[in-house]
Amino acid sequence: RTSPVFRGGGVVHGPKPKNFEFDMNKKVRVAGLRSVLTEKFARGKLWVVREADIAEGKTAVLVEALVRNGMTSVMMVDHDKWAPRMVAANVERAGFALRNFLLMNYKGINVYDLLSFEHLVITERALKQLHRRFVAYDYLY
Repeated sequence: RTSPVFRGGGVVHGPKPKNFEFDMNKKVRVAGLRSVLTEKFARGKLWVVREADIAEGKTAVLVEALVRNGMTSVMMVDHDKWAPRMVAANVERAGFALRNFLLMNYKGINVYDLLSFEHLVITERALKQLHRRFVAYDYLY
């Protein structure tokens, strides 16, 4: 018995889950990324490295390299198309346990994560891929 009239029946006007998501235009997303990257560069918090790789996947080695360069909160963007998750495997293994370190592929870069971390380290390959991805929107500026 599913009728709301009967005992054990249905609910008349039950809760309906509401979706509060909203879509954002691509050009607005690109403008936000461009703005944050420009701000990081102007403040000297953007580092471009040749490649993101360390000799062994040890957390101590990664922490020592970050402390040596005066970095406390770091987001690293990489692109290694031959690696399983498309990022450097040793750096991924070393940084997994760190709370103030995030390693991601260039495809996952977003404004929220960029603003959450103080420093941005990006590899040349990832920078090339980001440029190729967003060069189509240059006519907007």
